[in-house]
This record gives sequence, C-alpha cells and structure tokens, in this order.
Amino acid sequence: MTDDLDERLDLSALDAGDDPVRTNALIARIGARARAVSQLDGDVVALRRARRALAATTAVLIAMAATIVFSTRREIVTTPAGDPIASWAESRHVPTNGELLAVFQGYQP
Repeated sequence: MTDDLDERLDLSALDAGDDPVRTNALIARIGARARAVSQLDGDVVALRRARRALAATTAVLIAMAATIVFSTRREIVTTPAGDPIASWAESRHVPTNGELLAVFQGYQP
C-alpha cells in the first residue's frame, strides 16, 4: 500500500451504506453490466464456432473435389492412321474440339 492519497481509487460510489434500496439498486446495476458483458462474450464464442464449422466444411468440400479431379481418368483420343480430315469427310464425322486440337496443334488431353 502507498501512503500517497492522490493515487488511491475513490470507491465511495460503491458504498451503499445502510440503505437496503440503494444496496439492491447497486447490485442490480452490477448484475446488468455483468450480463451485458456475458452476452457479448457469448456472441463472440458463437461467431468463432461458426467460423470453425465453416472452415471444416470448406476443407471437406476441397478434399472431395480434389478426390474427384485426381481420380477421374482421362481418355486419350488417337487419330486414325493417314489423313484424319479425309476420313472425317468420308464418314461424315463432325470432329469435336478435342479432335481438332489434337490434329492441328498436337494437343494431348
């Protein structure tokens, strides 16, 4: 404890004295403030839980999408021997974009 009176806190406002009505009012105000702070803390906790649930859901969806992407087999379209354009014309075949890319640009999916 210090002997300097200027540094001490003035807690006289908390002294309800012998008046029971003032004591009850003081306790009610303190309780209301405590409930207000508790409500704010509860909202923060609920937001944190929601954020965690959203992050977990996102992780599961990413894992599912990665599994689908990496487990899907890709078919390699091979062009028939000779001139594919002539064979398409003879068979009246309309080439797909993939077939056109494979013939003209050497694209391999």
